[in-house]
Amino acid sequence: MLGVIGLTGNILLFPKLGGVQTVLLPLMGQIIASMLIDTFGLFNAPQQPFTLLRGVGILILISGLICIVVLPEMLNKRNKRPSVETSGVKLPYQLFGIFAGMLMATQSAINGHLGIILHSPIHAAFISFIVGMTLLLLIITFALRNVTNIRLAFGSGRPWWIMTGGLIGAMFVLGMAALVPIIGTGLAVVIGLFGQILCSVLIDRFGLLGAKQTPVTGIQLLGILLMVLGVILVKVF
Repeated sequence: MLGVIGLTGNILLFPKLGGVQTVLLPLMGQIIASMLIDTFGLFNAPQQPFTLLRGVGILILISGLICIVVLPEMLNKRNKRPSVETSGVKLPYQLFGIFAGMLMATQSAINGHLGIILHSPIHAAFISFIVGMTLLLLIITFALRNVTNIRLAFGSGRPWWIMTGGLIGAMFVLGMAALVPIIGTGLAVVIGLFGQILCSVLIDRFGLLGAKQTPVTGIQLLGILLMVLGVILVKVF
């Protein structure tokens, strides 16, 4: 349920906040929630004290995120007017973006404990997707009343990889369910975020999966290095 709300929320936020904030705010929410879960041992997660160096590591991680996501966009738009779709009152949407990220981190902690109870992270991922699919089916059937749009994903002219998102998502949920009981929610989420950022940079750099090819800037490389340093501080301390 939390995964459905978090992912759908990100899709709805994009036209309101633009790409940069839609990426950054949920990531910040994930970092905040994962640290709270670890510090207080919520959802039976292994409790880890919040040390000064871990706090410094989180700040460095956030600085890396800003270097990768925010600063390049600011430099590109320095002399441009803000777009219409991102203007207006944004605070409620920004707060929801952080909240959506917190839900995603909470989902990882819950699935991790579910995997312990079931003695199988695979079964935990299975239950997670069954609940999410059921909820989405109810929304599509009774709220949107439009099931036929699903057929648009099939047919000629569609890229071969268009249906692999569910497979990748299943691998991600399974990986988090397996890792959280071993290394804790905070580190699992942080490593996952680093992987997301690194992969998104590679997709932009080489124009993969239909994305527009965009060169990697020096400040983005600096951001990646900062994130590596932040992960090390969170892991070791």
